[in-house]
Amino acid sequence: MSGPSLDSRDAHAPIGKLWEAHASAVAEVSASPTATARRSLLKLKANIARRLLRACVLCERRCGVDRIRSGRGYCGCGIEARVYFAGLLVGEEPEISPSFCVFPSGCNFHCSSCCVGEENAHPERGEPLRAQAIDTWLGLPENAGARTLSLIGGEPTVHLYAILRALARTRSHLPLVWNSNFYFSTETALLLDGVIDVFVADCHFGSDHCARRLAGLANHFAVVTRNLLWSAQRSRLILRHLALPGHIACCTRPVLEWAAAHLAVPVHVMCNYVPPRTAQRGELARSLTSAEMEAAISCASELGLKLASSASLALVSPKS
Repeated sequence: MSGPSLDSRDAHAPIGKLWEAHASAVAEVSASPTATARRSLLKLKANIARRLLRACVLCERRCGVDRIRSGRGYCGCGIEARVYFAGLLVGEEPEISPSFCVFPSGCNFHCSSCCVGEENAHPERGEPLRAQAIDTWLGLPENAGARTLSLIGGEPTVHLYAILRALARTRSHLPLVWNSNFYFSTETALLLDGVIDVFVADCHFGSDHCARRLAGLANHFAVVTRNLLWSAQRSRLILRHLALPGHIACCTRPVLEWAAAHLAVPVHVMCNYVPPRTAQRGELARSLTSAEMEAAISCASELGLKLASSASLALVSPKS
């Protein structure tokens, strides 16, 4: 590939020039998808992501914090990504399981329903995310059965730079899964384009009122659905929705109705919500009732959605 890569010249190039180089490099990789070309493109993407950290716009909170100069964004993260868990999981959707899952800490959501809030509250803990660490983990005998490499969290969006940097250097050729809350920016979407083999989207809320009240989010549904439509055109997509107690009518039904009207992808309706220790009162302090579980699944069935738990897609292949 003759296009630009991550080098000292890029560090001083105007961001507009980097985006121009990115467009050219994407076209080159599409025309000639060699491993060398892809690695070069990943390096360029990583460099652009690093530049975006100077006034962070990786997610649609667009907090504008300079995360390179020791600043921490709304997510609590600086430039470094640290991993609080990495291991082989067999309970993911059949399309991607078993998957070697990497969980960097830190998130741009502060959900009242979060079961890993402690990990997300301390993004400085854990092992640094490096290509060498990924290669070491994947080389262990217990991880030999991995079909995919999943980037989860927390939320991977806030660690886009560290992830792209590691992917540019790892020896792994496993198909890549981006497991996200889908509140990422249009800039992040451009940097994910051509990299991810399967998107797994968690659409948490069908009501912006609930999103503001329970996670402090603005314009949640418009952002997430925009990114769902984009990802469905670029790669394979699996949509997840965790049904919450007291939120079947306001959140579950609107999410599923929108999916039925706009997508033709597997949908995983999850009814296994467990109240976190921090949920001491209110509707999220309990699990779903049997009636709520039945209402959520019945809604998906009535709408004719293809449930992910019974989907049977072919084995995903990594992008060349």
